Amino acid sequence: MLNPPGILLFAMEGLYSRLCLENLMLSYSNIRGIVLPSHSSITHKPYPEKDISVLNPASVGSLAVHRKIPVYPVDSDRHYDYRDILSKAKPELIILAGFPYRLPASLFNYPRSGAYNVHPSLLPAYRGPVPLFWQFYFGEATSGITLHKIEETFDTGDIALQDKTALYDGISSKGATVILAGLAAGLIQNLIEGICSGTLNTHKQDESASSYYGWPDVGVFTIPVSWNARRAYNFICGTRHWNHAYRIVLDDREVVIKDTCGYSEGSEKPATMNGGNENVEVLPFSNGYLQVIVQGASD
Repeated sequence: MLNPPGILLFAMEGLYSRLCLENLMLSYSNIRGIVLPSHSSITHKPYPEKDISVLNPASVGSLAVHRKIPVYPVDSDRHYDYRDILSKAKPELIILAGFPYRLPASLFNYPRSGAYNVHPSLLPAYRGPVPLFWQFYFGEATSGITLHKIEETFDTGDIALQDKTALYDGISSKGATVILAGLAAGLIQNLIEGICSGTLNTHKQDESASSYYGWPDVGVFTIPVSWNARRAYNFICGTRHWNHAYRIVLDDREVVIKDTCGYSEGSEKPATMNGGNENVEVLPFSNGYLQVIVQGASD
C-alpha cells in the first residue's frame, strides 16, 4: 500500500476549478501546490502575482492562501520551464481541473503516480475547451466527468474513471458545474485510493466514438425551428451566461431574443406564461412551442 500522493493541482480562476478544489480539500490534505495562469488574457482581470490574497474571497487563489497552499502563477508559453515548480512542490500526482495551457511531456511524465485531467464530459465525446456548452447545444440529457491520463494532445489520454449525471430541464451552466465538480472530487478521491492500493486500471478511448468542438462562433446562437422546443429551451438556459443574443428565423421574420421563460410540447399553442412589461412571444418549433423574451424583431 502506497502512501497518499502529494498533489500539484493545475487550475484557473473560475467556478469549476474553485469547486473542484473546495470539494477536494474536504477529504484530502496533501496538496503540495496550485498552478494558475497569470495572464489577463485568461482571467480578463489583472492578476496580483505579488499578493494573491487580494483576489475574490471565493477564488482559487484565496482558498489556497487560507489553507497555506503555495500558488505558482505561470504564463502560456509552451516552452515555460516548470522545473522550479517541480523542485519546490515535489508532486507525486498531477491533477488538471480547468487549466487552459498545454503541458510539456517532461512535466506530465514527472510524478510517480501520473498526471490526470478532470474533463467535464463523458469522453471520448465532447473533447475541447468548452464541452459543457456543446452538450447544451446538442441537447444532451446526460453529462459527466472523466479522469484521464494527460497526453501531448488534449483530452485523448487513457481513461481511469468516469461518473455521469442527468442534465435536468432548465439547468444553468452554474448548476451543472456545481454537480459536475462534486462528481470530480469523488473521482479524484477514488483515483487516489486506486493508486495507493495498486488497483487502478485505465483503458484506451474509443476513437470511433470521439468528437471535438472548439470555441463557439456567432452562428451557433441562431436556433433553428427544426429543433424540438425542449432542446431550444435547455440550450438557452444552459448558455445564457455567455450574454449573447439568440436568433430564431421564422418563415416571415427573424426574432432576436434575450431569454426564455418556458416551453411546451405538442401541437396546441399555449397562452403566454409571463405577463408584465416584458415583450413575450410564443414561437413554434418542431414538436412544441418556446416562450421567449424578445430583444428585438425585424420584419
